[in-house]
Amino acid sequence: MGIYLITFAISTMLFYLASKIESNKGSIALSLIAMIPPILIAGMRDLDIGIDIFTYGYDVWNAACSSRSWSSFYSWYGDTSIEIGYLVVNFIVSRFSTDIHVFFAVHEFLLLFFILITAKKLKNRYLLWFLPLFFYLYFYNESLSILRQSLAVMMGLYVSTFIFEKKIVPFYIGCIICYLFHHSAAFMLLLYPIAVLVRRFRNKRITLLILIVLGTLVMLSFSQLIMNTLISAGIADAKYEMYVGVEGNKTHKVDLAFLASLTMMLLAFVKKKQRLFPDFYFTIFFTIIGFSMTLLGSLVEVANRAAYYIIVPLSYMVTETTIGNSKRKILLAGFTLILAARFFYLAITTQTGGTIPYKSMLLDFLL
Repeated sequence: MGIYLITFAISTMLFYLASKIESNKGSIALSLIAMIPPILIAGMRDLDIGIDIFTYGYDVWNAACSSRSWSSFYSWYGDTSIEIGYLVVNFIVSRFSTDIHVFFAVHEFLLLFFILITAKKLKNRYLLWFLPLFFYLYFYNESLSILRQSLAVMMGLYVSTFIFEKKIVPFYIGCIICYLFHHSAAFMLLLYPIAVLVRRFRNKRITLLILIVLGTLVMLSFSQLIMNTLISAGIADAKYEMYVGVEGNKTHKVDLAFLASLTMMLLAFVKKKQRLFPDFYFTIFFTIIGFSMTLLGSLVEVANRAAYYIIVPLSYMVTETTIGNSKRKILLAGFTLILAARFFYLAITTQTGGTIPYKSMLLDFLL
């Protein structure tokens, strides 16, 4: 666990320094340097770090390296449950190297790239260091395991910004691209209508809460029917049927505690006048929806997959909510402590998807 914490600290500090640079080119240059430590750790890890590497990752990579053309590679995996976006990334990287560690490094670079362009797009200097910090404590170790969905989720982070800009066409085009990397991204199609509801019922909070609760109950009651419909329509792969009815575990319960703590912290520190701002309502209700999805995930595993697309955008929504708040630093520090508590709890109790302890034969150490 120590190697992860050192890497996170070094990278976050460099991102923080980059946020202080007035020159855009200089800021980007230092941000790219800040990306190097986590990319190296991801790239040099052993093959038994993460679950999905041996589930499909290693086989897909070997097939890509063995194929002389895209058509021959696609003939191997085109009819399988592996999404085409992930296949394309494997194939392109395999044209330059046959070392799977290079693919690991490129994979991590892509995740951090989406974080960087999201922070730059929103033009909030706090985001340049807080988004990476959120990613490290919440999703970095998970991304070492769920190779395909991590690409879809972090791409979805950028795509979600179109919701708040009310750009429906770019948003849905982005959703389609995310879907090409992992079919769970189909859940993102609901985010725009949810945002419309939040805007519509912003002054009717009880009504909105009732809608969220009813929506969660409907999804729970008809989860099997919904999943079968999505599979029949070709939107979801048949493999997701096995997630329906699979019970959750304590990993999901700690996420409930994480989201509940975030909600209480926002209500405690954000002044009543600032609660009238749209950013606050989006943050609160997206947190509540993430809580509902995670609660549903304790009973239906597939909901946990969908919850990522709600929870990860909270990383920038929280910072946007605290603009102009005199207690902003306290809020961000509190949020960081909540994230850190979650990270340590999962590291101790679950090894975080088989990523702890860290192992690297290339570096010849176990930490």
